[in-house]
Amino acid sequence: MIGRWSSSRSQLEWHKFREDKPSSWVFSLFPPYYAALFEEQEPSLMAKSNTGWRDSKSGKTKFAYFKGLTPAEIEIIKRFIRDYERLVILGLNKNIEQGFTDELDSCIALDYNFESREHATRTEIGELVYRAKYKGSKGAVQKIVQHLESVIKRIPGRKGGLQSCMSYIPPEPDKSYDLPRELAKLLVMKLEGTQLLRKEIPLVRPVLEVNKPIFKELMVGRKITAWEKILTEGKIRLSGSIEGCAVYVIDDLYQSGATMWSYAKYLKSCGASAVFGLACVKTLRDTDNK
Repeated sequence: MIGRWSSSRSQLEWHKFREDKPSSWVFSLFPPYYAALFEEQEPSLMAKSNTGWRDSKSGKTKFAYFKGLTPAEIEIIKRFIRDYERLVILGLNKNIEQGFTDELDSCIALDYNFESREHATRTEIGELVYRAKYKGSKGAVQKIVQHLESVIKRIPGRKGGLQSCMSYIPPEPDKSYDLPRELAKLLVMKLEGTQLLRKEIPLVRPVLEVNKPIFKELMVGRKITAWEKILTEGKIRLSGSIEGCAVYVIDDLYQSGATMWSYAKYLKSCGASAVFGLACVKTLRDTDNK
């Protein structure tokens, strides 16, 4: 699934949606793979396009014409634009691509953690993660959960028909409070019994039986090696079976992706049919601890 996207990380950079003629709208997107994403998520709306997606003269954008859109359908398109202007689609980057292939079916982050490299101003989501993780703000945790709930359907390539469950990046065995674990637990409480989470064990808890190295001190290659050692030596166990399931994995921070991809690799080895990552924030760089 990740291979469909031509970038290791991307937000919707440019769009145009306007009424071209009475009851006729034109919708343009860049990068062009957002057109495929819209078609995947809104097939009934695409059926109202009399052209389907076409390439622009430059080949850099995709555009389509729509007829007879209702106010509700117009709002769906505007919501798609708003969501993907902020959401970050994540794939393999050059720092980890030698260690992985298709372990993670797709992954998104709610936003970057900072507005830019030049200014240390946190984004809205970045500020919520900071307050939840370091200030113990329960209100911030609840707001993050609301954001996760509202965008989980936006994860590229979600597969219908599979039983689904939620998990999170394994924390240290003796860690009393872990933000990804708390977010996953609260998100399951909101989604359990819905079309997304119908499995008898909607939350699968990963339990480490050994302390991890201090990952914040490790470069990318050593981090991947450390995870491989933990996983191949059987130092992790799951609270329930994930055989044939689509597993949604929660993390608070996505840097190079080494941790998310390593855990996805383990879940696939345990029988998961698909693994989808959902991170709160993405760093502005793709390296760890450089």
